Amino acid sequence: MATQKTQVAGALDPGFGHEGRVFFTLDRSAFGGSSKLLSDGRILTVGVNAADLVLVRHLGNGEVDGAFGNQGIQRISLIPDGRPLQASLTLQSNSLALVFGSVGDASGRMIYLIRTLSDGKLDSTFGREGRVLIDLPAGEDAVHALAIQPDGKIVLAARVQRDFEDYDEVLLRLDSTGQLDPTFGKAGIVVIGKGEFSSVLALADNRLLLAGFDGNAVLFARYLSDGRPDTDFGESGFVTIEVNSSRFVQIAAAKRQRDGKIVAVGSADLGSKGFHPLITRISPDGSLDSTFNNGSPALIGFQGYEVKHGAVAIQPDNKILAAGASLGSVETANFTLMRLLPDGALDMAFGSQGRVMTHMGGVDISQDVAVQVDGKIVVSGWVITSPQGTGIGIARYFG
Repeated sequence: MATQKTQVAGALDPGFGHEGRVFFTLDRSAFGGSSKLLSDGRILTVGVNAADLVLVRHLGNGEVDGAFGNQGIQRISLIPDGRPLQASLTLQSNSLALVFGSVGDASGRMIYLIRTLSDGKLDSTFGREGRVLIDLPAGEDAVHALAIQPDGKIVLAARVQRDFEDYDEVLLRLDSTGQLDPTFGKAGIVVIGKGEFSSVLALADNRLLLAGFDGNAVLFARYLSDGRPDTDFGESGFVTIEVNSSRFVQIAAAKRQRDGKIVAVGSADLGSKGFHPLITRISPDGSLDSTFNNGSPALIGFQGYEVKHGAVAIQPDNKILAAGASLGSVETANFTLMRLLPDGALDMAFGSQGRVMTHMGGVDISQDVAVQVDGKIVVSGWVITSPQGTGIGIARYFG
């Protein structure tokens, strides 16, 4: 792969952490979750550690920010005798963060949502002392994604699992105080049905765009602000794109370009050829975009490695960044990063023929990618079973 010693696009930034990389864990105990880039270049991370949620903030140079929480760390408990099972993060502003997932106790698991202030403390004006708990009927609950509408309302894409093949995908909408919104669907809930919708995007007019998958098909759906399917999108509000060469596909993330086009990334199982990164783009009306890879989903190899994309970002010049992970052992499971031109071709000026692979120290799985104001690229995710334990890895690259 490409050397990462020189200041070229895709090279690690030596001004960040140790030679462009940061690894963070808690006393050698497991810690992992989600990171987001703040507008000032600092990085906020949420993870699960024992029975607590843990927030950590890093400075722009990769050091832990001692002004945040208790020497850079803020612990939050959710429910007595329960523990969080998931932890994901969305920024409401540079000072407010929404942390969401599922929390379990002896009676099962439910959805949680908390809002924190810039110092990491709970926002007492949200929910009940900063916490919202939602127990959907007849099933175990899990959350895929969260979006914040322009009017401040909060939308969750979630699943109610009754049995292995008995489940419903649902949308929930809360008002800005954390209460279910009765003007959305039925008492704040819309039942979508099957498939899995791993990404939800709030559009400028408070409509909602979902991306997901079912079998060997990529799925998109669009809903009106009241929770009804938007019949002006695709077929009765839904778009299905079959990837015929694959046994099954997964969509992990989606982003909206400034021109309204939607980019979704994930992976496709090509049988004996293994997993390949998958990227597709649709037009605002749901039709395949003929200007991207000739109108077909792009399945792009990663120089002999099996790779799954887990996150996507759009640069100001509409180049597409897709971050993910190579599959394998401690030696071969690394952060991956790919950059595509707006037409879907690999950007040969980035890394090694459009690709970068970075070893973070363990089984490395990147889950977030963002672009700083100065064009540098921040990738973060899990680092599992490293010599220092399981924790969060963050890498920064020249763009």
